[in-house]
Formats: sequence, structure tokens, C-alpha cells
Amino acid sequence: MELPQFVIYLSAGAYIAIMLAVLGVPQLLSSYFDLRARRLERQENEANTERRHQELLAAQIRREEREDERRRQDENQRRLEMNNMERRHQEMMVALIAALTRENGNGNGNGEGQKEGQTEVIRTLQQTIEDLREENERLRQQNGDGSSDS
Repeated sequence: MELPQFVIYLSAGAYIAIMLAVLGVPQLLSSYFDLRARRLERQENEANTERRHQELLAAQIRREEREDERRRQDENQRRLEMNNMERRHQEMMVALIAALTRENGNGNGNGEGQKEGQTEVIRTLQQTIEDLREENERLRQQNGDGSSDS
């Protein structure tokens, strides 16, 4: 019993289709899944890179803010020191004027009393000057400026 010719062609075509399905589909599926995995991995890497970039930018901004705050604090500290130096200068001038005024007011023409009073005023002024020099030197050392103007 002989099979008709078209059945033979039909069976050959079916065999070829089955072979393509068995051999080609798994390879196609494997290729598809590999491409998809690479694409997902690339997207994940790009997202991680972007996240790290954003973190670096945020860290740099925080660093700059800390530096700005430190500069503001340093400027405020310098301003306070200048105000304190001005205040001490004013206090010294007031003490000097008060000492001179007191001496001039106490002088009754008695030469000996005037000399003792002048000596006391001079000692007081010298001590005030020495105190101010020590204070100035201490402030310079705190600021890291070791130069001396005296």
C-alpha cells in the first residue's frame, strides 16, 4: 500500500517543523531570556550609578554647608574678639582718665603727696599695660598668630 505523494511531503514538512521546534525554540527562548537579563542588569547598573552620583552630590553639598557654617562661626568669633579688644581698650582709656583725673583732683600742692600719687598712678598704668599685653598675646596664640607688634 502506497501512500499518496502529498502525504509524504506533508510528513516531511511536519518532521522539519518538529525539528525546528525542538532545536530552534529553546535557543530562541534562551536568547530572549539572556537579552532580557542583560537589559535588566544594565538598567540596574545605571540606576545604581545614578543613585551613587546623587549621594556624592548630596555629600558634597553637606560638606560645603559645613564649611560655610565653620566660616560663619570663625567670622563671628573674630568679630567677638575684635569687640572684646575694643571694649578692653575703652576700659583702659577710662581707667587712665579716671586715674589722671583723680590724681589731679587730689593734688593740694603738697609735693610729697603728689609724688606718691603719681608713682601709684604710674604703677597702676604699668600693670594695666602689662595685663593688656598678656591678654593680647593670649589672643594671638589662640588665633595662631605668633607675630608680636611690641
